[in-house]
Amino acid sequence: MDLGGIGEFLGGIVVGGYGLGPFCGGFGMGEEVGPDEGGFARGGFEGMGGSTEYGSGRGRFPGARESNGGDNEGEGELASDGVNSIFGEGNGNSSFSTKTNMAARPLLDMLNANWIVPVRHISWTPPPNNAWKISFAGHHEPESRTGSFACIVRDHNAVFKSAIAGPSGKVRDGLATHLIALSRAIEFAMTEGIDYLQIEGNHPFLFQMITGETKIPDSETRGLVFRCIHDLQKFRSVTFRSVTRDDNSAANLLARIAAECKRVEFWADIPPKEVAESLVLDVIGRWVLP
Repeated sequence: MDLGGIGEFLGGIVVGGYGLGPFCGGFGMGEEVGPDEGGFARGGFEGMGGSTEYGSGRGRFPGARESNGGDNEGEGELASDGVNSIFGEGNGNSSFSTKTNMAARPLLDMLNANWIVPVRHISWTPPPNNAWKISFAGHHEPESRTGSFACIVRDHNAVFKSAIAGPSGKVRDGLATHLIALSRAIEFAMTEGIDYLQIEGNHPFLFQMITGETKIPDSETRGLVFRCIHDLQKFRSVTFRSVTRDDNSAANLLARIAAECKRVEFWADIPPKEVAESLVLDVIGRWVLP
């Protein structure tokens, strides 16, 4: 089954289009998840011992004309670690193009002097193969050694479907908190009857432990990781998408709110009012600092 360039999946896990160890076969082309107007393209995690690749994106600066490194107002390109700037598209190598003309030079000088800060655009990136997306986050309170979690389910077109959030109880540390949040997300997706799933979070080390790219530090963590791997086999297709905290703002906000809850809360069809605005901004897009 072809997952739109993400690679072939047969009863296992696909991470960025590459097969995961013994669970699935074949290599894909990798996942490009950069939005149409802005943001940056990300490659997925490779298989065992692989890496994460960041590509380039194209965006529009507020109040300015669209810039793609070669518009008719000046052929300037600025590479900024794959992050869009007012000059066009970033290519991830932190170097200026030699095509910069005299019109763009004053702006480049201002940028070098830190007078101008590049920004990037965040917007909804549809999962492959009409899959649904579950965004998850964990929140840890070091003083009380307690944690909380949140999971938000949206369909391929970013329509809110359901959410769950609540306390995780006593937890050892932040790593355990995030793993519990991931485990709850997987369980929640199963109860929602999802077959084709994309899991999105801003904790890449969790995905790396599941794929074997990062060593599992201890037996307690290993138990949580193996539980996640076991449950993931119950889906027809699973992809992971690692994002920044800004990209995952709705889930992070809901996880922080859940720290004050006494029990697990559930929402269907109508999102929690506290994160409704953030979910809307995910669709229409927003500008953030890199």
